[in-house]
Amino acid sequence: MLLPFGAPNLWGDKAKKDTESNVESNVEPIGCPVCGDLATEGTNMDRWKRRSILELEASAKEGCKYCLLISKGIRQCVPESELTDSSCLQNRLARVLPRGSKDDAPNRYGICMFQLGGDEHWNEKKVPVCAIPCGDTSVDAAMDQAKEWLEECIKDHDSCGGGNEKPAPTRLIDVSIDHTKDVRLVELNGSLSCYSCLSHCWGGNGSITTTKDNMGERKDRIPWSALCLTFQDAIMVVRRLGLRYIWIDSLCIVQDDKDDWAREAARMASIYENGHLTIAATRSADHDGGCFSKTNPQFETHKVSVSSLGKDELTLYFRQMMPHCGSILGSPEQIVEFPLLDRGWVYQERILSRRVLHFQNNEISWECMCRTVCECKDGTEIYGAYIRPPYRHAGSFGPRLVEPKRDHYSVLVAKSLPRKIDRWHEIVQEYSGLKISYQNDALPALAGLARQMHRHRDGDAYCAGLWNLTLDVDLLWAAEDDRARRPDEWRGPTWSWVSTTSAVNYVEAHHRAIAKKYADVTDGNVRVSEFDQFGQVMQPTWLKVHCPIFEAAVHYAPEDSNRKLEDASGAARYEIHVDGSAVGEFHADYDLKAARGGEETCVPDGFEVDLALMAKTYNKYVYVVLIRINLWPRSERELVGSDSYSSGLFRILLPFGTVVRERIGLLLVTHVRDTVSVFHEDMEPIEEEMFWR
Repeated sequence: MLLPFGAPNLWGDKAKKDTESNVESNVEPIGCPVCGDLATEGTNMDRWKRRSILELEASAKEGCKYCLLISKGIRQCVPESELTDSSCLQNRLARVLPRGSKDDAPNRYGICMFQLGGDEHWNEKKVPVCAIPCGDTSVDAAMDQAKEWLEECIKDHDSCGGGNEKPAPTRLIDVSIDHTKDVRLVELNGSLSCYSCLSHCWGGNGSITTTKDNMGERKDRIPWSALCLTFQDAIMVVRRLGLRYIWIDSLCIVQDDKDDWAREAARMASIYENGHLTIAATRSADHDGGCFSKTNPQFETHKVSVSSLGKDELTLYFRQMMPHCGSILGSPEQIVEFPLLDRGWVYQERILSRRVLHFQNNEISWECMCRTVCECKDGTEIYGAYIRPPYRHAGSFGPRLVEPKRDHYSVLVAKSLPRKIDRWHEIVQEYSGLKISYQNDALPALAGLARQMHRHRDGDAYCAGLWNLTLDVDLLWAAEDDRARRPDEWRGPTWSWVSTTSAVNYVEAHHRAIAKKYADVTDGNVRVSEFDQFGQVMQPTWLKVHCPIFEAAVHYAPEDSNRKLEDASGAARYEIHVDGSAVGEFHADYDLKAARGGEETCVPDGFEVDLALMAKTYNKYVYVVLIRINLWPRSERELVGSDSYSSGLFRILLPFGTVVRERIGLLLVTHVRDTVSVFHEDMEPIEEEMFWR
């Protein structure tokens, strides 16, 4: 039975926690065709989940005590208006798409039926064991649960690094300075410490920060009243867990000192990797949202009991399944429910941290490199819907039930380069769809993960979001939104995914599907900051690529009524034409119609383009679509290179009129088996070595 997400409490007294129903049943179920007697094997295993409330109640009248239990439990959780004969049970957290327009109905979530354990009657039945959350994430019971998870991790999880002290960041917040609630900023000068980190959304105005002017005051004392609610809640958690220090970015980095910010950003990987625990204000959209919450009455647990003549009472528990930050599908509702996980900077904070304690709207949850669990336990141990971030592009290779931290760690320690390629492409897909407040933070906000990955890619070099040894496949990203824009300011070369504000994916040109490669990157240079080779890049950053190229033209898609309807759903608005005919599937990197502004180039209808043949998959040819740029000023014609012998830089001044290329999209042309592309038959490619910028 399905219930709308976020629905109000429409069923009055039925919402009381632990509501108990006792009903007599005189007949034992024998081969019930409705619930399959909650069988543990065969095709009957999930039969009851596909039944309507009327079917269950009819079966209950025939004497099936299990159907009686289920129907009574559903009525405890679901308002009468939702109990329609056509509704089906979905005993998992899932987004159910409405049949008509996407605005016709709300997204709906399922019902969780469970036992608390210890009842032998259910041992051979398909009834999972769950728990009832404490109802308030600020109470001692919640903190006791967090302590239990932490102690178990320290004791049993070798991969999580135990409980030893680690090198401290430059600055920390000391939460135990005296008998007051006040705290202070301290500099431990790299000494060893067990410190925690806070992962939070900035948001709003007036967040407390450390600046050059108030540094002295912060070291002396930070009054409790000056701290925002999220900081106060996090500090209370740290104290109750028996820790002394916490790292909070806005207080531990001098916000108006660019050099300090650059140095600390470069250390982000080690800060979160060495942290004893990361406290995540997952429920809060800004610094005033706080960490703590109480369970919404909509998700309270209902106890239902059924008595049989001469038999012991049977009891099960029901509730509308809670939203978890790890359900399989990433929907807009989840992003509203867990706003922290939609932020770009938070992505690496979560993956890099050894342990994360999430404060959600209805419960707390835990994830480390070995385990993922929540208070209610119906987000993990039952259905395998492990706590995974609501990244809208995480499922581009198809739904996967994985634990993000455990999965990431297993790839790092593996010797397989293909697995590392897969993982980096997943990272790009997931990260590129997230929000960042400052567009130039796109590479710095991923620098910690890039630095970590670099330690596990022997002999490789990081190139503006791509990797040197796998450039031939890393270049084959596709933008998902051709209405996106180039960034307001240059933040990377056009051949990197960082050059568009669109989310990107590698689905159509997955490296494991490539049967033949045509391109060879023969030279290149990426200019980086002196503080962090994995952070922001600088101009000129370029590649020299040798590959076959074909001449073509880009055209705006016809503006007919059908096209306008398709545009509303995100259909491509541009086409690539060869000899007057449209070919393939073109993914523009940005809105080509946009007027030139900043680093954005308007590409007119009918403009000539070059198709750089990069690879051939089992069913498609893959081309990078390029436009030609004539270089005239000295500043544009000057390329910077690196001298591998002296580790110095040298400059090349290209002749006047030198042509370089800029990427504007990716073209995919279907082929059948080993046939050539439709326009390869009549056209000879030009083999050319060219500069891409």
